Formats: sequence, structure tokens, C-alpha cells
Amino acid sequence: MSIETRHAEIESLSGLSLQSLREAWRGRFKSAPPAYQSKALLVHAFAYRLQARCSSGLNAALRRQLSDLAARFAENSRFSPDPMQGLRAGSVLIRDWNGRRYGVTITDQGFLFEGARYPSLSAVAFAITGVKRSGPLFFKLSAIKDDASVNP
Repeated sequence: MSIETRHAEIESLSGLSLQSLREAWRGRFKSAPPAYQSKALLVHAFAYRLQARCSSGLNAALRRQLSDLAARFAENSRFSPDPMQGLRAGSVLIRDWNGRRYGVTITDQGFLFEGARYPSLSAVAFAITGVKRSGPLFFKLSAIKDDASVNP
């Protein structure tokens, strides 16, 4: 399927009713559609499935990474992947705090906040709050772990 054909098919989906989308799903994918009650969600799922099918789904590196994560979760149900691992240069972290929205851009050299470079997210969190705290926690990139030794 050419890119133009795929785009035309995806664009035509928004003109269908929810029932027609479900019928189109059955015809195209030979399976029952997801039980979404929202037409918008079903259109997105349909478009994703078309694009994944045309590009052969997930690439090999991502399949390996997901398989590795699944194995780690199977070995240890308390396993928590490092959220910082997936951050790439150019990504922007957004945090609403005290009625104001803050944006921090990730760079190859660290973090950029309001025109200044910072070596860590904790340094950015300090610049925002005036209090030393964990940057990943402040930007909600990691959760506080349940630890039996902390709970009496």
C-alpha cells in the first residue's frame, strides 16, 4: 500500500459512523474491533493499526527492548525501569507548580531552563522551587518506591 493510499484511507475514516468503523475494522483486519465507545479512539486505533501493518510493526530494537522489560517484570514484580533512560535530547519536560507552567529542554550537555544550562534535573528543580529536591521526582519521572523497611 502506498503512503498516499494509506493517508487517503485514514482520512476517510473520520467520515464514518462508529458502527461503520467497526464494520470497516472487521473487513480490513479480519478480527473484532476494540470495544471503544468513542469514535475518535477507534479512528486512532484503526490508523495506528494501518500504519503499523504498513511499516511491519515495531522495529527489531524496540521489540528486543520490550522483550527484555517483560522478562525483568516476570523475574521481579517490583522491577521499576529507569525513567531517565528514555529521555532524548530535544525532549521537553513540562511541570505545573505553584500556578505556573515550567518547561525544561533536554540537551546533550544537560538541561536548558529559561536560557540557562543545568547539569541535572535536581539543579533545575532547585532553581524553580528554591529547595533541594530530587529532579526526577519533581518532574514526575519516577515514583517513590514502596519499601517495607520504611513502613512500620
